[in-house]
Formats: sequence, C-alpha cells, structure tokens
Amino acid sequence: MSAFNYSVPPIESIVGSIQRDVTRYIDEICTELEITPSDLVSASRKQHLTDLRHLLMYILREEFQLTYDEIGRFFHRDHTSVIHGCKKMMLYIETKQINLFCGIYLQAAQTAYKNQWGRNLKIFQNGL
Repeated sequence: MSAFNYSVPPIESIVGSIQRDVTRYIDEICTELEITPSDLVSASRKQHLTDLRHLLMYILREEFQLTYDEIGRFFHRDHTSVIHGCKKMMLYIETKQINLFCGIYLQAAQTAYKNQWGRNLKIFQNGL
C-alpha cells in the first residue's frame, strides 16, 4: 500500500505552474488585442508593442510577484529593461497619465485577468 506525500511540492512544479498561468494570461491578452505573442517578445521597438510589454511587465511583477529576472526571461529581456518598464508604468498609473493605447491594453489585461481568476487587477482595486 502506497502512502501519499503531503510535503511541499518541489519548487520546479510551483514555478512551472506559475509559468503556465502567465503564458495562458498573456496569450489571452494577445488574442484579444490581435497581437501575436512572438511580436510581443520580439526586438521590435514600435510604441504600441513597447507600451504593452511594459504594462505586462508591471502586471507580472505586481500581480504574480515574479522577479525581474523571471520576467526578463519570459520577455527575452535583461532584468534592467524590466525594471525600466515597471517604473515607467508605475509612474503612468500613479500620475494617471495612461495614453489611449495603454488604456486599451490595460482594459484587455483586466478582462483576461478577471476571466481567469474572477477578480480585478490590484491596479483597478486601488482606484485607477
């Protein structure tokens, strides 16, 4: 007779589960915005893609508590690029200077988050 193991799961399975959630979340946002995930992680510096990238970096940091390195690996960027993107979005959100594209992207991110986890992003809970 085998016994169940009630110990904490190995860290690899926790990280893998988070990565699956993040991938599913970003795929849903890309589908809604009609952008391919490969465009999102590409080296393109088109404004609409960099705005979306920075917004998603900020959300992954705030909502999923991923490290700058983990987010950087996900987007094929250096951790310093992630820090820059997060600071930029934090400033836009705190000063309520969201441009039209960021507003559309933020709404898509909110919709995808609510569809998957049934609650609002913290950004919206704080009165954005």
